[in-house]
Order: sequence, then C-alpha cells, then structure tokens
Amino acid sequence: MSTPTAVRKDSENLAIIERLKPKHSAELNKLIRLEAELDRGERDLEELLAQLEQGWGTRDLDKVRDIIRQNYASNSEKVDEWVAGLTAVTDGLAALEAKV
Repeated sequence: MSTPTAVRKDSENLAIIERLKPKHSAELNKLIRLEAELDRGERDLEELLAQLEQGWGTRDLDKVRDIIRQNYASNSEKVDEWVAGLTAVTDGLAALEAKV
C-alpha cells in the first residue's frame, strides 16, 4: 500500500517543478539522443544484413559461418592436392636427374 501524498501549496509544487526542470530537460535530451542512436543502429544493421545477403546469399549468420567453414575445408583440400602434385613433380624430376 502506498503512502498518501503530502498536501502542498501550489507555490511548493511549482518550486519542485522548477527545481526538477533541468533534470527533466537533461533526461529528455538523453532520450532523444538514444532514440536517434537506436534508429541509426537499426539502419546500419539493415544495411549490413542486405550486404550480407547480397554477398553470401543469406542474412543468417549461422549459414554464413557454415559456408566459411566449408570454404576453409575446401581450400585445405585443394592446398593438400597441390602439395601432393608438387611433391610428385619434385620426385619425378629427382628420378629423372638420377638417370641422367
């Protein structure tokens, strides 16, 4: 149960309002600034998600991570194949030099 409000004269209420006006103004300015930052952040996020979709074909970050993992695996396989091919060439050249 809340406590009853003390009855004050209008002059006292006006004094309280005047005393709190700077705080109210500061909080209002903070709210306006934060709303603007939120709007800007939401626009930036939407732009980044659109770029993500354009470049990766999806807005889903988990799918992008999977694509990147798959690309790493594929690149590793290709490098291993290249190394094996280079080793075969090196071994072949060494065998050829040994015959000469």
